[in-house]
Amino acid sequence: MKTDGAKSKNLILALFLIFIVYFFLYTTLKQGIFSANPYDSYSLQAISWWKGRADLGQDYSWLELAYYGDKIYLSFPPFPSVVMFLLVPFFGEGVPSNLLVTLYAVASFIILYFFCIRRRGLSDTKALFWAGFAVFAGNLLSISPFGGVWYHAQTLSFFMCVLSLYLITSEKPINWYLALVFWAFAIGCRPFQILYFPLYVFILYKNLKKRGQGLLQMLKYLIGPIIVGALYALYNYIRFDSIFEFGHNYLPEFTQSKLGQFHYRYILENLPKLFRLPYFEDGMLTFPKFNGFLFFVANPIFICYFIYLVKTLRGKGPKLGDQAKDTRVKAIIILSCALLHIVWFLSHKTLGGWQFGTRYLVDLIPYIFFSITLADIDVKRYEIGLFAFGLVLNIYGTLWLNLGWAG
Repeated sequence: MKTDGAKSKNLILALFLIFIVYFFLYTTLKQGIFSANPYDSYSLQAISWWKGRADLGQDYSWLELAYYGDKIYLSFPPFPSVVMFLLVPFFGEGVPSNLLVTLYAVASFIILYFFCIRRRGLSDTKALFWAGFAVFAGNLLSISPFGGVWYHAQTLSFFMCVLSLYLITSEKPINWYLALVFWAFAIGCRPFQILYFPLYVFILYKNLKKRGQGLLQMLKYLIGPIIVGALYALYNYIRFDSIFEFGHNYLPEFTQSKLGQFHYRYILENLPKLFRLPYFEDGMLTFPKFNGFLFFVANPIFICYFIYLVKTLRGKGPKLGDQAKDTRVKAIIILSCALLHIVWFLSHKTLGGWQFGTRYLVDLIPYIFFSITLADIDVKRYEIGLFAFGLVLNIYGTLWLNLGWAG
């Protein structure tokens, strides 16, 4: 059994290796560590808030903005602007948004590391492996050096989700309150995260049951996310006269589309894109660079998820009586929510546009990671191979896309 000191040294070593990876990426991309991203719409929104206005006050032709009435608005859910609101007084329009997004990814790794040790009782080595697998061996790595509006929202949502899962599985009731608030913050980055509400309800119900409490006591834990959701609704109404409208429907791309932003007809058009293969062109490995490619190649953790899901559903998870049943219920809830999540993605007009991999599916990873840890996980040779493959592929893909190797 390793001492806390040994564990700390291993975590520090892992963080040093992560620093090297990001230093390599930033340097190769010729991107300053403290650089601002030109597609950081959230800083512009935060600056407008400091001026007492909800609209941006002017057009920015290179950004995705919503045009409603005679005003121009940020077309994305607002929570990342809250973070930028705190930073703008110190940096102005020069908030180091690239570094900020990178720090979200690193913080997610640290939280998952402690989740593996404290919630699942894994050894230090296994915890480092699985936390690294979830964060750095998939498309989160390819978006995390960039502070553009799309990646900022997605990476902050990822961090909020892993933090909420860590807290909801705590023994302390105060953490259950915080878990649901952080989950609500994740929704304010990526609204589809609301689909995982059944998972939080089930875990919270089981937490309360252990204390001899019932469903009625659950209501007080929902006050936080209800307040946060009400603030989102109010802000949406102020801007777009609808409590449900974050602004994306007013992008020219969707106002000019006959079917709009979401439609069931998009599903059959988009589904094959999740299974497109990389290919060689002029001797160079290349990939579809719009709307994704084979999702479990870009994010190999999905392969592990499928394997461990089967083991969990067949009852090969923890053998602790009722806990085994609860484990399978959690796995089924996550599977159901994830499938609905994917269908909802597929019904969108695009699958993320210009990108490496299938970045939309990054939103599922905190939950499929949670599902993986429900089983008796180990570190097998094929998992090490998948981790190495995902890491190298996404480093290559980041450079391939952003240095113009894609042509």
